[in-house]
Amino acid sequence: MIFDKDYCDYETSCKLYELGFYLDMTEKVYERNLMTNRYEMMPKPLLYEAHKWLSDEYHFHVSTKPYPCEDGLRWMFEIRNFTNEMVTVVKNKTGFCSSEEALAGGIKEAAMMIVESKTKNVHTSSFPSGADAQ
Repeated sequence: MIFDKDYCDYETSCKLYELGFYLDMTEKVYERNLMTNRYEMMPKPLLYEAHKWLSDEYHFHVSTKPYPCEDGLRWMFEIRNFTNEMVTVVKNKTGFCSSEEALAGGIKEAAMMIVESKTKNVHTSSFPSGADAQ
């Protein structure tokens, strides 16, 4: 059974769409009224779909792992960039209550980082062109 927490949120979905992520729009979409009585259709990917796509297209891999803390078990994400046989830890963040929350946070962070790098027109070998190269 798939729950809402298994999907990317609307903001992350918009960033992924901006980067070239597409799904069959017949199912799994967000619809949002844009105050103009118009609707915007946006892919609503599962965390797994977004995770795999970021890895395949941009070589960004998000991993999660638990760690103990004073109030119990928490989760963290780590974003790694795999390019040209080089592995770079790009970012990590802690404090999530579940592995799904950490994965969703990491996917959102990776998508935002890639969009920002494209917006700034920064071209480095650590940010491959992804879907634009197709």
